[in-house]
Amino acid sequence: MGRTELGGSCTGALDCVDGLECVTDVEGQSVAGGVCTVQCAAIRDCPGDLLCATFGSRASSYCVERCSPGVGGTGKCHGRDDFACVSQEPPHTCRPSCSVHEQCPGGFCDLITGLCTSTEPTGAPLGAACTRREDCTGYCLNRSGDRMGFCSQSCVLDGIDACGPDGDCIWKSTENGGAGDLGACGQLCNCNDDCRRAGSVCRVANNPMKGFAGYCDWATRPGGAPPLPCGGSAGADGGP
Repeated sequence: MGRTELGGSCTGALDCVDGLECVTDVEGQSVAGGVCTVQCAAIRDCPGDLLCATFGSRASSYCVERCSPGVGGTGKCHGRDDFACVSQEPPHTCRPSCSVHEQCPGGFCDLITGLCTSTEPTGAPLGAACTRREDCTGYCLNRSGDRMGFCSQSCVLDGIDACGPDGDCIWKSTENGGAGDLGACGQLCNCNDDCRRAGSVCRVANNPMKGFAGYCDWATRPGGAPPLPCGGSAGADGGP
């Protein structure tokens, strides 16, 4: 079996090609599945077109691969479901992104940093109302102009089922987000009353997910699909 190139998973240095180390520990947290890479202080320390970037909220930096967000293509970020193409700021890069505790043997997934930790996250569940990150087990997903957000967490689009029995990875970090890109979990629903955040609406989904007819959304978001009133009916679909 061949040794792993930069960005691939590993458990020890012998898994990686010469010149790379297997990074599993990052200042008290760890990378789910490990990653073959090398530490860096600046982009000049990284070969080729690799970039120098931090993992999660840690201070240490490592050489990471570039990636192209959007649909199409296969094997983005080595096809890993514990890494994602992160696109908060160009250029986009492959970063650790655990999304379920099972990816962190003996520990827990930090649903904010995407790294494994020994501390179990606490807070309100997916879809609950929030005003700040500390309210949630993950983070508070806010929309400009709305004081109250939804509790959410990071996930990998078309990756491992990370959002629980009544959630799915439905919110994209880029308009054309596709498989392997970073996403955010949203609560699924069959009618408005299912939504945990008061004042939300259950919007019709183009493609029903996990047996649910829709997804919870801000009632004030323009251009959204029709809502699903409990005991009533909705118009044509148009959601995720």
